[in-house]
Amino acid sequence: MTNERDVDKIGAVLVVGAGIGGMQAALLTAEAGFKTYLLDKAPAIGGLMPLLDRTFPTDTCGLCTSCPTQPAYCPFIECDRHLNIELVPYAEIEGLEGEPGHYGVSITRKARYVDAELCTGCGDCVAVCPVEVPRELGGGLETRRAIYRPYPQAFPDTYLIDREHCTECMECVKICPTQAVDLNMEPQRDRFEVGAIILTLGASAFDAHQKGEYGFGHYENVLTSIQFERMLSLTSPSGGIPVRPSDGRVPKRIAFIQCVGSRDTLVERGYCSSMCCMYAIKQATLAREQAPESEVTVFYMDIRAFGKDFDRYFERSRAERGVVYRP
Repeated sequence: MTNERDVDKIGAVLVVGAGIGGMQAALLTAEAGFKTYLLDKAPAIGGLMPLLDRTFPTDTCGLCTSCPTQPAYCPFIECDRHLNIELVPYAEIEGLEGEPGHYGVSITRKARYVDAELCTGCGDCVAVCPVEVPRELGGGLETRRAIYRPYPQAFPDTYLIDREHCTECMECVKICPTQAVDLNMEPQRDRFEVGAIILTLGASAFDAHQKGEYGFGHYENVLTSIQFERMLSLTSPSGGIPVRPSDGRVPKRIAFIQCVGSRDTLVERGYCSSMCCMYAIKQATLAREQAPESEVTVFYMDIRAFGKDFDRYFERSRAERGVVYRP
């Protein structure tokens, strides 16, 4: 006998969080035939992944190799083009009701002030915007305009306006060839009926200001790993070359200090992050590759190269790239 509750269950899924985990979850549910809403509070999907040009231990594209199952295309493209996936960027959940199999989810789509249907991504608006503010991508090492695209390969590939810093000079409105800019745009309310909700909430970087003894925020050339990751990207202002923020010159010596913000009960993080060793090895290797004249030293507690080919990757960084490790 069929249970009446089973008959009423809704064959749709909401994935909250559109980083690499959320994209993978959305692709799996979509491939299983479920209508899937992929929601994120950021204006574009991807989470922290757009920072990564290359990942360990292969030094290949970070997006594809980080998926548990290898996608046919870049997961950004697959999520954007999959017929069963609806992207819901720049949105937040306002209410939830119901029970497993039948949820009602109320959301607010934040105003972008640029019509995504009309925007062609030409970039003319950016060229005339007079406002520059620190760019969120990569910890503020570079600047962006008040009208901007979150990162070069953003999906959706449209601009938005930061109204907090916008001066309403109207230059972007005047130059837009499709009249996509709408400074009067309002947030939109929406509601989804779904049978299941998957939470893939991602990660956030440790605030290095909490460990002031290392000089972050005081000395201009002290960077976080997120900032250095952005600097090593080929789309960064330095074109992937490690440079000193103070003067733009390639440093003679680069030091990595490990376990800042982890294995430290004083900041309520007594655990190991399990990944800092490996991405430091990767960054040190790339730094030597891009600036072979720089001496690179990694100061560590333990090297935890725990995955397949990770230890071989570590040894290669010492033998082939000349990275120095000091316990």
